[in-house]
Amino acid sequence: MKTHHLLYSLLLIGGVWTSLKAQGNAEIYALSMTTIDGETSFGEPQNLSNNPGYDSQPSFFDSTTLLFSSTRKGQTDIAQYSFLDKTKIWLSSTRQGSEYSPLLIPNDRAVSAIRLDTTGLQRLYRYPLSGEASQLLFQKAKIGYHVWVDANQLVATVLVENRMDLVLAQTNPEEIQTVFDNVGRSLHRIPSSNKVSFVQTNQGKSTVYALDPSNGTIETLAALNFSITDMYWFSNTSFLYSVGEVIMEFDLTIADHKVFYQNKATALTTITRILVSPDKTKLIFVGE
Repeated sequence: MKTHHLLYSLLLIGGVWTSLKAQGNAEIYALSMTTIDGETSFGEPQNLSNNPGYDSQPSFFDSTTLLFSSTRKGQTDIAQYSFLDKTKIWLSSTRQGSEYSPLLIPNDRAVSAIRLDTTGLQRLYRYPLSGEASQLLFQKAKIGYHVWVDANQLVATVLVENRMDLVLAQTNPEEIQTVFDNVGRSLHRIPSSNKVSFVQTNQGKSTVYALDPSNGTIETLAALNFSITDMYWFSNTSFLYSVGEVIMEFDLTIADHKVFYQNKATALTTITRILVSPDKTKLIFVGE
């Protein structure tokens, strides 16, 4: 497998979990994206959050609406941005804590998010879009990151001592099963599949795996000779990851990578998270 020269000149951060309290300044950018005959072109990046403090962990509610964590008044709440009218509204205002990693719950008028209370307690909650009170989803598990399989089942990381372990979990009845030890924060549904990808990094090298939640089987998708912290699926055979201000695309069919997008329009030097809209017309990234 070839290694692009950028991998040698730019530093990647290893996939080690750090406290949510340690999150720094970050902004969310969006740009238009068009792919024709395998070649993708981009518009100019627009700062969607434009807000002092931490703005990160974006996810799509639908093709025209983005969810993310955003800082205001000393805490981090769930924000919603509409691409249609270019407005931002708040979905939570929790005095006793802050919310992170908001996701739409499938077939449910609600959003899930990790809440870090001022007491240090970290748990996964359900936030109804109707404005009703939030509901604790897991009594004991200290969820780090999560992705929904359906309205009752999710794949998540659970904090265990100084690492995160991968679990299969269901909310009703509450049940958690550990399936893999010591993984990173990047969990994603694989397109055209019922499987979820995750990443494990050892000695500076990352391996991308696929978990089938229906039976718990795990397969290796890519063994990389470098480390990645975050990734996102561009198709069912290629994923995106960042190196400094550059977004790379790794093609599983040829086990090689190429430059997907290089940020030259802003002064940002590090892209930490990547997201593509469901209709593939928008590229979202978080810059720090």
